[in-house]
Amino acid sequence: MALITGSELFGRVCTITVGNLQFDGVRASFKVSRSTTGKPNQIELGLYNLAPEHREQIQEEGLPVRIVAGYEGASGLIGMGDLWDARPVRHDGDIVMEIKANDGDRAFRRQLRKSWTGGTTKRDVVKALADAMGLGLIPSSLDLVTGVYQSPRVISGPASVALDQLALGLGLDWSIQDGQLLLVPMDGATSERAVVLDAASGLLGSPEIQERRKVTKHGKITRGLVKAKSLLNPLLRPGRAVLLASQLVSGRFRADVVDHEGDTHDESRWSSSVTLRPVK
Repeated sequence: MALITGSELFGRVCTITVGNLQFDGVRASFKVSRSTTGKPNQIELGLYNLAPEHREQIQEEGLPVRIVAGYEGASGLIGMGDLWDARPVRHDGDIVMEIKANDGDRAFRRQLRKSWTGGTTKRDVVKALADAMGLGLIPSSLDLVTGVYQSPRVISGPASVALDQLALGLGLDWSIQDGQLLLVPMDGATSERAVVLDAASGLLGSPEIQERRKVTKHGKITRGLVKAKSLLNPLLRPGRAVLLASQLVSGRFRADVVDHEGDTHDESRWSSSVTLRPVK
């Protein structure tokens, strides 16, 4: 089990990298939204009172953005993506560089035109799709892809659409996480150690039953969706198993949606919210 203990939840840390510039110690606010839905993850970032030359250097579209945050004893990457909008705004006497970035936005626009002969493995097709989308491929994800196409296979069009069809046939959800293609069973989680979420590891308040019935993009009905909030926890990632323990709700779940929010100069904003659904 993956566990952040109470003794590690002291001393906030936050490192922002935009292009070749790394920012430590400056005031930074952020919202990071990640999910297993197959849509680009989103980053909203504010950097306060930067030097004019630094503001100028981080306005180029496509620059890589990375946020590492957490606590001195438990920090990690909580989001990365490609910058698509950056502009300085004045806010209460501060000049704030507002940055927006998406993880996988360009990958969704990539096309693939390729044919295969009968006998081609589905794993080879997934590799070709990931390559066409400019993505790395997590080895444990590839292990989930089995089977062979008996007939010739042709793909011509958006690689993401072909990936939708292939994943559905295999009973898998797919998403882009930190520039890599993640595949996870629709009724399961990744092979990583489950994250323990309880009062000792930073659970805040009582989890809420968010939806009792939901139809996913594949038409599958899920039940028992739960939303929980904790102190900012970089171990919480889409697709990962979570062992939730509270007086109201307990059990093994999968993180479907993870939202991180923080402000290095606001004590009330340093948390992670996660939408969970039961898995085996």
